[in-house]
Amino acid sequence: MEYIQMTYEEWLEQYKPLLNVDGTPLVFETYGVDYEELKEKNRLTIWTVEDIDGETAMFSGFHWVNRLHYHITTVPFKEEQSIAVVMPQEEEDLDEIDVDSPEWTCHWCTETNVVEPPMADGMHVECENCGEKFILRICRKKETGT
Repeated sequence: MEYIQMTYEEWLEQYKPLLNVDGTPLVFETYGVDYEELKEKNRLTIWTVEDIDGETAMFSGFHWVNRLHYHITTVPFKEEQSIAVVMPQEEEDLDEIDVDSPEWTCHWCTETNVVEPPMADGMHVECENCGEKFILRICRKKETGT
């Protein structure tokens, strides 16, 4: 089995999901007509969006556990591939780090990490303890005026 991780943007470009009229990937529900339609599709074109401990992730294939919804692509993945797609983060889900204090705490293992300069807004960091990856939002502490 070949394990692959890619960004959401890479997934959009490479696998070409079915799109809504507004250009966003078409969502297939986990029940009813949508679910019946999924059963008729090539299983190598089905992608499952899942809730993993409060975080959203997408994986190649048809999964049951923690499923939120499905997407169908026009380009199939390969049988021997297991692909994880890093989903775009909502603004409030990004980890904020003070530009003057480059320490951050991993949400998974609660280990304190230090970002080595130069820091950049939206940079990808990896926890030194557990290897979990995060996107950082650089901020400056607000001064409290009196």
